[in-house]
Amino acid sequence: MANEMSFTPSVDFIGVGSTYDTTYGAFGVTAYQNRETLSGGGDVRLSAHIAPCVEMGCGAHYYSHGIYNSTYRQAETTINLENINVDTKNRRVACISLGVIGMHSSCDMGIETFDGSSWFAHFWCPGGGIEIDPRTQEEKIVGIGGNGAPISNAAKVKIRVVPSRTTKDCVTGIFTWYNGSDNVLREETLTCETARSGMIFDVDVSRKTLQRFHRFMSLIPRDEYGYSPQSDIADSSFPYGGNLTNNKLYLSNGSSVTWGTSLMDYIWSVQGWNISNFNPGNNDTFSCTHSNYVY
Repeated sequence: MANEMSFTPSVDFIGVGSTYDTTYGAFGVTAYQNRETLSGGGDVRLSAHIAPCVEMGCGAHYYSHGIYNSTYRQAETTINLENINVDTKNRRVACISLGVIGMHSSCDMGIETFDGSSWFAHFWCPGGGIEIDPRTQEEKIVGIGGNGAPISNAAKVKIRVVPSRTTKDCVTGIFTWYNGSDNVLREETLTCETARSGMIFDVDVSRKTLQRFHRFMSLIPRDEYGYSPQSDIADSSFPYGGNLTNNKLYLSNGSSVTWGTSLMDYIWSVQGWNISNFNPGNNDTFSCTHSNYVY
């Protein structure tokens, strides 16, 4: 399609001429698109944006980060669950997600499964809540999250993510589950609402939130070690046929545009030797098997 880029995922440019050779190259980090090199052409290098976003101990995965602006007000994707085969080995959680990143924090809105057959809607914001430290009596920022009800007979799910700002920052996820005949099985809404405004977003002069929408797939360990090298082992777990299709961004007037790579700033993957297929674009596809020990 027009303005889409071709990718060469077999070439890993991480570490070339950078200070991240040991830390990032050893984990199979591959940058496919980087805003700082889009205009200049040539090799796609590790950037100052990608480096701190690399998640160690979280299994093979990819991220695509869109452009940062206030023009696009909503993001949408459709996930075909009939094409996905997941084996978590009863020790990982599979995640397929949209999300939104503000200047101060982020919020993921996606679906998860523990057993490969029953999926549920989920949101997570690492910095949306406030607690009082019992020792110092000072505020500390904490994560907030929530789940929808499990569903096991859906053929696909459409997810729409809507950021907004009132006296608080808010991210709304609208999940529409369909059967194989495209009949709606269930529509549910999850809402991530921060303790006060400014915890996720900055705003432009019109008071519209500034953000970049993102999407990702991963298979995250969930044992006694949590997200760590000890738990991210070669356990032969896999998702085959993961997909995010018909990706769109919506303007304020309700019209939509295709959310392909021309509206992406950064795309990268982690643990490249465990990834058998990754093709980002308007229709992302992703497959991996944790067959090689990383750490």
